[in-house]
Amino acid sequence: MCISYSRNNFLSIGYRIIQGLAFYLSLRVAILQIIYKSIMSDLRLNLGCGAKHLEGYINVDKFGNPDIRLDLETFHWPWEDNSAIEIELSHVLEHLGQQTEVYLKIIQEIYRICKAGAKVHVRVPQHRHDDLLHDPTHMRAITWFEHFFPKTEPRVASKRRCDYATGSISGC
Repeated sequence: MCISYSRNNFLSIGYRIIQGLAFYLSLRVAILQIIYKSIMSDLRLNLGCGAKHLEGYINVDKFGNPDIRLDLETFHWPWEDNSAIEIELSHVLEHLGQQTEVYLKIIQEIYRICKAGAKVHVRVPQHRHDDLLHDPTHMRAITWFEHFFPKTEPRVASKRRCDYATGSISGC
């Protein structure tokens, strides 16, 4: 028995193979999108991480070896509205926003990307500490965070720490 294939048969077979590959690839893309959305639904950001990478967070910085290299003073940040459930800013905020407009835009971006009830952990030098004044990279003293979470009332938990319904803010 001899089977012969014409050029049209090969084209037809090739077309079916390409269709199958396209379906397979689109299925993989759909699965990856579902995985990405489920991961992003629990988005935790460590902004200005430096060398301190946190497990379970996307570590973001302008320098060093972060997961995502990003200058926090450039806007629009790459995350969707209401996408983050937790943000860590450890000794970062005092280094950002020399111009008031830039500083306020940083606060707006943090507010924009946080889900309702998100936790934002901010650590800054105590505004009367010598380290604040002696570090030339410090742009401003951070003294009160009510502007950070305007929809909530602070509860004083201890002498140097205020807890907010949507986050905790510490003076270190």
